[in-house]
Amino acid sequence: RIQKNAPIDEIEEGDIVALVMGLYSGKETYIRTAIGSLPRSYLNIATLNSALSDQWIHEFDHPILASLGAGALALLTAFFLRGLLFWASAGLFSLFWIGFALSLFAYGSTTLPLLAPVVSYVLCGGTYFALNMVAGEKRVRSLKQSLEGLVEPEKLKQLIRNSNDIQWQPRLQQLSVMFVDIVGFSKSAERKDPREVFLNLRSFLEKASHVVHEHNGIIDKTLGDGLLAFFGYEFDGSSSNDHADNAVQCAVALQQMALEYALECVAVKAPVYPLRIGIHTEEVFIGDLGGANRVDFSIVGQGVNFAQRCEAACESFRVIFSDATKKSLKRGFDSTFKLHERAIQIKHHDEAFAVWELEPLEENRTQVQQVIRHHRQQIGLEREESRFTLRQSLEAHFKANDIQAEILNFSRSGFLLFTSGYLGVKSRLQLRTPHLQKMGNSFPQLLDVEIRWGQPHRDGYIHGVRILNLNDNEKNALFETLASSNPSLAGVG
Repeated sequence: RIQKNAPIDEIEEGDIVALVMGLYSGKETYIRTAIGSLPRSYLNIATLNSALSDQWIHEFDHPILASLGAGALALLTAFFLRGLLFWASAGLFSLFWIGFALSLFAYGSTTLPLLAPVVSYVLCGGTYFALNMVAGEKRVRSLKQSLEGLVEPEKLKQLIRNSNDIQWQPRLQQLSVMFVDIVGFSKSAERKDPREVFLNLRSFLEKASHVVHEHNGIIDKTLGDGLLAFFGYEFDGSSSNDHADNAVQCAVALQQMALEYALECVAVKAPVYPLRIGIHTEEVFIGDLGGANRVDFSIVGQGVNFAQRCEAACESFRVIFSDATKKSLKRGFDSTFKLHERAIQIKHHDEAFAVWELEPLEENRTQVQQVIRHHRQQIGLEREESRFTLRQSLEAHFKANDIQAEILNFSRSGFLLFTSGYLGVKSRLQLRTPHLQKMGNSFPQLLDVEIRWGQPHRDGYIHGVRILNLNDNEKNALFETLASSNPSLAGVG
């Protein structure tokens, strides 16, 4: 091709020369091409030039490979990018590919497939993105269902927005675990309409859950007539050092709430729900135990069992926490609430464990007693046996410890003991009294007893105990022996 104003001597002998008009008017016919509409005469010149210069247009040999490559790139991009970023990448890829194809056509005489790679990118990436969105929505629904109620609503929304930051793998972490139990709920439910019981329980547990959330607690699960909560865990993997304080403060607030709620119920003769609360601080395993299809965030470990044992050994409207929890407190409670050391028994352990009892409603003891009397009537725990008070206490000894005991009064099934140490509810011990020797060798020389309740009294503690290892005849014989050895009784208690 001879360029414009080129010297004539560029034409050599034997060359074939074609003269084509390079001008075109406004009425020239235009032809639609991949790079836009061009004059027909210009296309004729370009075609003739290609033939004369032996520059032929070549098609790309592997169009399917181009589409597959675009699809693979889309999958990789969709894996790393989310939302609008991915669709922005799809637009950028489309512009890049079309520009690259046109440039290769114009300067390399090679045609590339224009639409197929772009469509492949959008379809592959869009499909992956859609499936990922569906899986994400399913995960969010599962997360919401699992964590709803565990944390306060605002915290739940924050966790859902940042669900990728949640640490799901189980790990060992020190937490303060709290068990809350409604005393005598099963017996109370037997005497009421099931629907009324359900509505009252739901209302009460909602109030309790709100208190737990206010103190940065997480509710692991509701237990029908109570709940399990823990303090000190953050879903992003961080931890706090004041979880023991939060747990104890939460327990105090729960008991105060329970008393206020109970007084309202007493006024309208509705069921009351006294609480007993146990707290223990220890390392436990925490994480998602639900597997791939569901989220089940929970805690397991011996620390959970010990917290439950503290709850079982607790009295109504009181709190028991372990020695480990007491040592973890950053702010002491001794100045605000009086603490009493108490010994409890743990299953499969012979020795007793020291725990601490806190009575957060000591200043409201009259109101507490009023509620407890109402509750006992509500569940049918009226005293059926006569209890006789001794003018002179009888000496007794516990086999397993050095705690001294005196029998203050007795019935056919148990005693009231004055002791030098504070024993946990449901503790089972062996008691020896000199009066057993008068019963003969055929009579058990040790009484198996269970602590039913206890409270501080003067310079010691009083406990109600129930005899476990005597039949009715043996109980009557022991009763007669105690009565005959104390002819002067104060009367029926």
